[in-house]
Amino acid sequence: MEIASILLGLMETLALEMPFAFFIRKRRNAAIIFLLLLEISSNLAFNVLYVFIYDYSESFLVLGELAVFLIEGSFISRFDGSRARGFAISLVANSLSLSIGFWLNRLVFKTLLSFEIGIVVSTLILVGELVVLAYPRLLGVGKEQERSR
Repeated sequence: MEIASILLGLMETLALEMPFAFFIRKRRNAAIIFLLLLEISSNLAFNVLYVFIYDYSESFLVLGELAVFLIEGSFISRFDGSRARGFAISLVANSLSLSIGFWLNRLVFKTLLSFEIGIVVSTLILVGELVVLAYPRLLGVGKEQERSR
């Protein structure tokens, strides 16, 4: 069940945090792919430590979320070009993800809603967001703006 919880947490995080890539000023395909990989790696590392090593420790939850916020914020700042804006994006994205993640986990694991429904809904949201992120790039929309910079 722990593996299922980690996978659901990953899907929730990606579905909730990837839309914030729209707020990054210098959105390029490489930056979006890098942020997607950063989200996946930081989420899996955090949750494996949280579940298997620190056994759901509240102190690790706080310190781990702080570390993730700082790491992601520093990378977002590099792509955005503004340190304050990058960390603000990271703060809002991680706070939203943590808050809604708690609510969804409670809904999935404390009610009749099954794990499979949670995975399907999270997957649909993630696929929809990836299509929205990639669709303008696939059509070449925005290349004029990138060339003018």
